[in-house]
Amino acid sequence: SPHESALHSGANAICRSLSTEYYGRVLEPEHRAPSSLGEGISPQRLAAQVSDAARRLGADLVGTCRLNPRWLYSHTSSGDEIECPPGMDWVVVMGIAMDAEKILMAPGPEARAATRIGYMQMALVASAVAEFIRHSGYRAIASGNDTGLSIPLAVDAGLGMMSRNGMLVTPEY
Repeated sequence: SPHESALHSGANAICRSLSTEYYGRVLEPEHRAPSSLGEGISPQRLAAQVSDAARRLGADLVGTCRLNPRWLYSHTSSGDEIECPPGMDWVVVMGIAMDAEKILMAPGPEARAATRIGYMQMALVASAVAEFIRHSGYRAIASGNDTGLSIPLAVDAGLGMMSRNGMLVTPEY
C-alpha cells in the first residue's frame, strides 16, 4: 500500500542519515574516563549503567561481552577494511523488537515497512548509546549488523541461544 511504502521510505531515510553520521566511526570521549576503574566503578557496574541507558533509550534486550574478533567482518559492503582499534574490546549488544504481526505479512509492504522501522529504531538506539558512552568518557563505535555477526555476539552477551536455523532464540521473543 502507498501508506506502508511511505513508512518504509521515511524509516530508510533516517537509517541512511544515522549510518552515515555514526556507524563505523570511532567516537572519541567527551572527557577522560577515570584512569582506573578502581575509582568506584567496576566493569560490572559500568556494564549495568550502559545497559540501563540502552534500555531507557529504546533497546528491548541488552547484554555486554568481550569482543570476539572472530565475529567481526573483514570488510564493509563497499570493500573498506573493518578494523577495531586497540583497547576497544567490549561490545554492547542490543535487541530491538519488531512488529511481529506485520512481519508475518511477508513478503508484503507491511512487513517491509515493519522491518525498516525496526532498523531505524536500531540506528537511533545504537547512535544514542554510542553518544552516552562517549559522554561517559569512553570511546565508542556505533554499528548495526554491518560490522560483525550479530547472532554470535548476542549469544556471547547472554541474550539467548542460537537455533538450528541460525536465528537467536530468547526467553522474551
